[in-house]
Amino acid sequence: MKEIWLAFALSKLVVTDRLHGMIFCVITGTPCLAIDSSNARVSRFYTAWLQDIGHVRLFPRYDPVEFSESAESLMRPSPDLGTTRSLRSEVIHRLKSVVETPTDPRNWNSYVPPEGAGPLLPRDDRSCHD
Repeated sequence: MKEIWLAFALSKLVVTDRLHGMIFCVITGTPCLAIDSSNARVSRFYTAWLQDIGHVRLFPRYDPVEFSESAESLMRPSPDLGTTRSLRSEVIHRLKSVVETPTDPRNWNSYVPPEGAGPLLPRDDRSCHD
């Protein structure tokens, strides 16, 4: 699992149509171009939880021109080793805070992320579920 987190953390940009790929990008701070899935699962989750995350952009389908423009604006330089270690510590801290939070959706609105962690959980009663 460490290899997966490190691969996301070291990437300049991730293009994915998978919900968990998009979530991993949010946790690691990796720029992401997310393509909606056929069942709209990615867009529902993005709308409910992630629309205010600046480094994730949602697309209804693959469009090479839009992707190229967005990729250029989102891509970051390769991190140095110090940045990577710092990022790894932050990812571990964020994961622990999420894992230690009750998983009952009724508790999501009362969750307060650690200072500086950013919005990992819904801000109101919107949900990605039907």
